[in-house]
Amino acid sequence: MSKKRNTVRPPKRKRWKNNLALNLKALLEPFGLDDLVTSGSLLKNAPLYAFIIMIGCLYIWNTVISDKSKRSIETLTIELEDLQYRDLQLQQEVNRETELARLEKRAKSKGLDWTDNVPYVIELD
Repeated sequence: MSKKRNTVRPPKRKRWKNNLALNLKALLEPFGLDDLVTSGSLLKNAPLYAFIIMIGCLYIWNTVISDKSKRSIETLTIELEDLQYRDLQLQQEVNRETELARLEKRAKSKGLDWTDNVPYVIELD
């Protein structure tokens, strides 16, 4: 008599078949979502899934564009601050050059003097 051995055989590996639905079912089976494929609701709700994916892509695209705009605004703000500082320096320089004492020195070097007489107004009848 031959003895039968009690051996535990390892489970057979599932072979991937040509049917997409069965492949998807085998993939989702460990997660408990295999009924999603076999019930037909996956294809029935495909437009909804496509819409959700499109909204997600738009959200990601909007985030990237807003980050790019934010970086651009920050660089322009720094440049604006530099230009405001340069404008302030130029205004101070112009104010120094137009002071009365400096204008007098320039006028005297060119031979001009300040007059105490009020200018004449000539009226014609």
